[in-house]
Amino acid sequence: MCFRKLNQLNKEYKQITVVTGSAILFFFCFWLTKLFSLVQRLNPTIDNIIHTIVGALPKPEFVIKNDSGTFVVQAFDDSMTICSSYFEKELRGWLERTTTKDIFVDIGANRGIYTVIASHQFGFAKVHAFEPNPEVFTILQKNVTLNQIELVAMLHNAAIGDTSSIQTLAVDPMLKGGGKITTEQTRNDVTMEINIVTLDSQFTPADMGRVGFIKIDTEGYEQKVLSGMIDTLTHMPTGSCLMIETTEPANIKAFLLPYHFNVIESRNTDYLFAKVA
Repeated sequence: MCFRKLNQLNKEYKQITVVTGSAILFFFCFWLTKLFSLVQRLNPTIDNIIHTIVGALPKPEFVIKNDSGTFVVQAFDDSMTICSSYFEKELRGWLERTTTKDIFVDIGANRGIYTVIASHQFGFAKVHAFEPNPEVFTILQKNVTLNQIELVAMLHNAAIGDTSSIQTLAVDPMLKGGGKITTEQTRNDVTMEINIVTLDSQFTPADMGRVGFIKIDTEGYEQKVLSGMIDTLTHMPTGSCLMIETTEPANIKAFLLPYHFNVIESRNTDYLFAKVA
């Protein structure tokens, strides 16, 4: 397993072009970031030590280009993974399963890799991307500009939920793509207040009928996300799809059944639903 992962990382590194920043410094940061990510999983004490070390280190930014697009990445956080060519590669083909490619909705957009590939590789006419973390949202904006999809991508600095509100987002500085809306936090988390809106409030009924694919990656907040998009689910056309990461598939399946969405494929904790009628 370790050798296979190392080989994957080496292949990824070799096909990266450093557009902005020192290629030598990127080499050092790339491999040190991966080492930190591996070692911190050994036990909580080591994880805390790694966080302390990373907190004291400078965190240079780079612009890189790979098979997925052009992205801003930062040393010592998860951006080098999330913006890689291999990140969720086995799931990306699901974007081809919808029967309509008018509107793609990226809920939990992070740095925007799905926003980019939905436009460039899968041909969606319009993308609506929702990312609540202000720091990550700034990177999302930069990545949209770098990939020249400003006319396609509509960006929203908000989370999707079941009602409009302000909530607390807890974020691990090394795992900014995994922020959770919660009142609890671990030792290494930082917290921030974020805006929550419903998806239904963002679209007209006509637009809802043009939504072909919705990707939901919200770290356990899926039920509330779906509860705020009842009208959208109702108006989405036959053949449209939902891609949901969840650890509670039975609850999600039961929730979506009245709106005629059935699971057509799954992989680990990711599920692809299609509207059958």
